[in-house]
Amino acid sequence: MQENKPISRGQARRQAILDAAATLFMEQGYEQTSLSDILERSKGSRSTLYQQFGGKVGLLKALIQQVSQNFWQAVGQAPPPPALNESALADLGYQLLQAALDPRALAVLRLIQIVGPRSPEIADYFHDIGPRAVEEHIARLFQQGWADLGLPADSPASPRDLAACFLWAVMGDTHIRAMVGVPSQWNEEKMRSLVAVRVRFFLHGMRGAAGAAATSVAALAQRQA
Repeated sequence: MQENKPISRGQARRQAILDAAATLFMEQGYEQTSLSDILERSKGSRSTLYQQFGGKVGLLKALIQQVSQNFWQAVGQAPPPPALNESALADLGYQLLQAALDPRALAVLRLIQIVGPRSPEIADYFHDIGPRAVEEHIARLFQQGWADLGLPADSPASPRDLAACFLWAVMGDTHIRAMVGVPSQWNEEKMRSLVAVRVRFFLHGMRGAAGAAATSVAALAQRQA
């Protein structure tokens, strides 16, 4: 196993500034936080801040980029599964939902919801390296696994359409509840069962989802007995 290399002093100073900016943006709000506030919290220098980030917009973009990198590390960039079947989609859905529920990702998304309407540059940047990139990644999986899904060649649904529907199906109200601060009681087992039901609905509709839900509940009850 390859050991992680220690970060340099320059990298440490950069991360300290970025961490201070993230904390202050959440505590005080983006507009209300000054560069002086960030430097005071991070004990960094103005020259380092400008060299590394250029200013406050650059800091916010760096936070978005960091969250995006963490998201892709969580989801993984592994090759597509041998068959794009229900099990593979359930695994992918669980990874996506878990990554989206990461506290740092939620905090940055809440910040974008406030800043984005007043800053199209930030909104576009977030959408390009965040939601759009994820949707394109899933669309490629659907395109490669078109035959596995049993879809006709002349289907009116495009891989991009399916990707968008899949994301909505997997995230459901779970992501919305997390965004507004409703605490979640889901452990890994329950979350996987929830995602399995949503994937079944995505693939087979209401009757298939009802069957999956009954099976998941019965299996969970048996394990807890």
